[in-house]
Amino acid sequence: LNDLALYFEQQQPYLDPGLSLPAVAEACGYTRNQISYALNQGLGLTFYQYVNRARIAHVLASDPGVGVVELARAAGFRSTSTFYAAYKAVTGRSPGGR
Repeated sequence: LNDLALYFEQQQPYLDPGLSLPAVAEACGYTRNQISYALNQGLGLTFYQYVNRARIAHVLASDPGVGVVELARAAGFRSTSTFYAAYKAVTGRSPGGR
């Protein structure tokens, strides 16, 4: 988990809308199963929940003057509805009130 967190912090792979578990596993030097197992057992998250949390953290740290949809796209979300659902799951509120 530490290697994964460091990779996400330094490389920000979550900004790529096409990010995949195999790509992250390869970049970190682990198998897909090892990454998935570590996330499930260590954090109780799926890979995509972990990615979406990183993307939401990126949005929350961004310029509040920028539109929500633009921030979502810049953070790697392909879909506005996925962004809204992830934002509410992470923060407990809708993105309009950020």
